[in-house]
Amino acid sequence: MTGPLAQVRRSGVAGPGCLELVHAMLAELWAGAPDVDEADRMMFEIAVVEIAGNVVEHTRPRPVGCDLVLSAHADALEATFHDDGVDADVDLTDTSLPDPLAETGRGLPMARAAVDVLEHTRVEGANRWFLRRVRTR
Repeated sequence: MTGPLAQVRRSGVAGPGCLELVHAMLAELWAGAPDVDEADRMMFEIAVVEIAGNVVEHTRPRPVGCDLVLSAHADALEATFHDDGVDADVDLTDTSLPDPLAETGRGLPMARAAVDVLEHTRVEGANRWFLRRVRTR
């Protein structure tokens, strides 16, 4: 894979208004990579917004610092989140959806279905989320 065709980086505090910033970052990414297929954009956006929502909603203690890098490559779309909250207790191997009447629990399964790679690791005291969607062209 070559360097990114377009890349957007932001650092800040994950909290109210954060998801609006994520949407603005995605719009900036698409402006820099206008040839990305609409279906790839939609699926990537679903995954990025779901992970951002989980960081905002579930990461402790609050407020939590967060860095987000979005990249469009010739062959893939990538997102990397770093947050300085406590270790996120997630099971990315569980692919089951919650009960249809459940009000929560759909975010990670939706994100996992929308991308080819969804990883969570703990790196130097920070949560690292990595998402990758191979472009369909």
